[in-house]
Amino acid sequence: SKIEAIVESLEDGVVLLDSDGRVAHINEIAALIMGIEQHALLGKRFDSLSGDHPQYAQVCEILSNAQAEQPETLRSELSLKVRGREHTYIVKLIPLKEMSHPIGTLLVLQDVTYLRDQERARNNLFGTLSHELRTPLTSLTLSAQLLRDEDRSLTERQRRVLTERIFDEATRLKQLTLNLLTISKGPLPPPSGQRVRLDVARVAGDVINRFMVRAQSMHIRFEPRLDSAIEMRGDPEKLSWVVSNLIENALRYTPEGGSIEVTSRYSDGAARLEVADTGPGIPPELRESIFERFTQYQTNGHPAGAAGLGLAIVKEIVEAHGGHVFVEDNDGGGTRFVVEFPRTKDV
Repeated sequence: SKIEAIVESLEDGVVLLDSDGRVAHINEIAALIMGIEQHALLGKRFDSLSGDHPQYAQVCEILSNAQAEQPETLRSELSLKVRGREHTYIVKLIPLKEMSHPIGTLLVLQDVTYLRDQERARNNLFGTLSHELRTPLTSLTLSAQLLRDEDRSLTERQRRVLTERIFDEATRLKQLTLNLLTISKGPLPPPSGQRVRLDVARVAGDVINRFMVRAQSMHIRFEPRLDSAIEMRGDPEKLSWVVSNLIENALRYTPEGGSIEVTSRYSDGAARLEVADTGPGIPPELRESIFERFTQYQTNGHPAGAAGLGLAIVKEIVEAHGGHVFVEDNDGGGTRFVVEFPRTKDV
């Protein structure tokens, strides 16, 4: 009774098979994982049920494929839906012996969902930070090229602006590198980051300034329409990533001589940020998928993004702040990305 109570209290699925391969015991969580009744297998061979239970059939298939190998070396990973969400299990066979004589086998369905979730979250965050490294690197490269170009006569003020830009971007690179190092050593930070009172127009204006050199080299002009009264609570660094990725996306698809409009305003009580370009626009059939990771698209010969992460990063950060992002046609052609954050009471 004590052993049975212990087995039933485990969070992992456990099935005890006797020396003839019949089920001597199956705990409740194992039955739940495989989608069968707990008593349905007792006293029967494990693979004796019909194929009406797809998750049970998947486990049977794994065990069947393992027969040709040493069963005790079985370590298969399986994704199954339990209690309405996807879980990841490691399927293991543990031989039971008494005085070196085999007396049965223990089938264990070990729940590693939390570990896999943490791995995915860490990989996503590494991908996000690595993606964000590209923006300051591009700005640094362009600024350095302008300073090095002997054919270009720069005024003292222009040189000072470029030098300040290089210093600012180098500082951003250092901070991103420190973030990567911190994540590699410690627990994952929350997706929304810190929550401080911030000026949306100031954050957007700073990002526009970082892209100014690049836009000028592409003969694209910015048209900022930033209301300085727009405030919210959030992480200024993460919000700058949102604006940065939207502007970088707009630069990619805006033709030479085009423009990018960046707007901040209140709309129905929400803080609203918009980035509109004069590019070819996004086909309607792609609009549902463009915010998914690794989604890339080409429009009228314009190159796709390097990794397909930019808009997915935008969506993750915005939703972590309680907001939402969507895309619509821009008046006069092009695309308009709209981000809305709920206005908090203490702002």
